[in-house]
Amino acid sequence: MSVRFDEFKGFVIDPNVKALKPQETTTGINKLPVYEILNFKPVESEENEESEVKEKKKSKSQRKIERQQKKIRISQRKLQQRLMEDQKFEPDYTPIQITNEIKKIYLSLSTKTETKLLQYQSVSLYSTDLSQILPGEWINDNIISLVHEFLSMNYINSNSLYKKSIKLLPPTVVQLLLFTDFNDVLDVKDIESAKFIFLPANESEEGDHWVLGVLDLLRNKFFIYDSMMSETYQIFDNLLDKFKKLNIVTGKIEIIRVKIEQQSNFDDCGVFLIMISCYLINMLLNEDINFDLSSLKFNPVKARLDIFKLIRFLITQDESAS
Repeated sequence: MSVRFDEFKGFVIDPNVKALKPQETTTGINKLPVYEILNFKPVESEENEESEVKEKKKSKSQRKIERQQKKIRISQRKLQQRLMEDQKFEPDYTPIQITNEIKKIYLSLSTKTETKLLQYQSVSLYSTDLSQILPGEWINDNIISLVHEFLSMNYINSNSLYKKSIKLLPPTVVQLLLFTDFNDVLDVKDIESAKFIFLPANESEEGDHWVLGVLDLLRNKFFIYDSMMSETYQIFDNLLDKFKKLNIVTGKIEIIRVKIEQQSNFDDCGVFLIMISCYLINMLLNEDINFDLSSLKFNPVKARLDIFKLIRFLITQDESAS
């Protein structure tokens, strides 16, 4: 029994459709139509720009506006060129080549002192956050929030039925829900119509292990995606209890620990959470889905590179708009 999207009804259960198990190596991010949302308009050459300058003398304010527009066009050209180069960078490159590319982008974006690099919706990205994406480092909640915000703004919120049905909660909100009154953190009305709620949680006493929970309210199922499988998940038990008290969850919930590829180190749990989130969102919006990712292979090193590319794009886009 699978879930599919109906353009008139939204997400529905279809017992006649059996979703196929995806079989590929992925970063999750590579499944998103990132290049389609760039929407750069074709940029005229500077020669054409000069030939179209009107003979009459322009005012000082007009010249200032034209200079700003020219800077934006140059920035767009540079970004387009980088994206074209990135598309040539195939995922079968060696880990060393990928790591070198990561370091190159990191050095181009990092600063010597603590600096705010980007304000993307509710997420403030600082230069110190970048070091957390480097191989061997532990992804922090700010990076997860940024990727989830990007997914929401560019894919989910673009369709009213998607926006109503899918909610990606930030890690900080998930953590606050455990210790404060629900209504102090979230508007119940905002999520009571949701069909799928993504809950990125820190499931350990030391606070050093990321796990993704996905609440499927269509079928009363709760999927747990853990790249370092544990025996118990007290944080999710507590969250489900809160959802039940507010009647967001009714009836018995079937908890499913989804079999997924396990990380080979102690650093990649946050990267796996991001890869899985991106992959599931792409499936929800584009194909029938049963949330089974057991046959997928993940590439966490390449995913770190993709995260850097996404951040570089957002920063460049922000600079072009300012």
